[in-house]
Amino acid sequence: MKALIITAEGIEQQYVTQQLMAALGDQVCGIVVEQHKKKRSVLASLKHGMKRYNPLVFCERIVTKSLRSLIRIDHKQLAILKRYLGSINKEDYIPTDLPVCTPYSANSTESIAFIKECAPDYIFVYGTGIIKQQVISLAKSSILNLHTGISPYYRGCSCAFWPLYNREPHMVGATVHQCSLEVDGGDIYGRASVKITAQDDHHTAFAKSVKVGAGLYAAVAKKLLQGEAVKTIRQDMSIGKEYQFKHRTILHDIKLLAYIFRGGLQKTLRGIEHKPLPFNDFNISEE
Repeated sequence: MKALIITAEGIEQQYVTQQLMAALGDQVCGIVVEQHKKKRSVLASLKHGMKRYNPLVFCERIVTKSLRSLIRIDHKQLAILKRYLGSINKEDYIPTDLPVCTPYSANSTESIAFIKECAPDYIFVYGTGIIKQQVISLAKSSILNLHTGISPYYRGCSCAFWPLYNREPHMVGATVHQCSLEVDGGDIYGRASVKITAQDDHHTAFAKSVKVGAGLYAAVAKKLLQGEAVKTIRQDMSIGKEYQFKHRTILHDIKLLAYIFRGGLQKTLRGIEHKPLPFNDFNISEE
């Protein structure tokens, strides 16, 4: 059986790809790596935002983005990812003779033509834009996705952030599911919870989710490529919530940081310290 990986350029995507390559080896017939989109001009960004949001939300988005840039939230997340995932060099895990496609979108005509030529049995997706039907249909057996959140309870964006904000640290983790047109809504192949400590915040929670999720993804992929059956669970989309990018504002960030700083996370953890983690399919360790 042949597998194809669809991913992007970030350090977390590289780490997951590395783990999949280690598990599948020469069964990987190609990789699609979405490139960072060219930045819009200020005027183009304003026009795009005004079309996408109502005036109030648009103004809030500008304020949130400016403040996050000022306090270097993205810089801190990158530093923590490097600390948890280690140094990653593409040359160490991608063979020089492995076909690689680098489009701006996995749904582009260039990408679709590449995938058709590779003719994979399974496609494994992580960290890209939304995958459309014309790509989903190209997998002979199935197309899977890794979501750094516990589905169906936490779907969409920032799913390592919202469980902490909602005082549910036991719901930080990752899900491997069938890739579908519903956001993080396909049948579940496996879930793994992350052990959160009082020293964690949403940055470390995300890094831990990537690490445990990569191990889970590699275990599921290896079984499937060996021809073994993996029992799936249909999601009940009536429970949980899909979080969108616009739902998280700078006020949510400040409230979570204050909650952690004042010892709120530590108190919450004390209340659940004797309870086992809710999900640990395939016995994946964070180590």
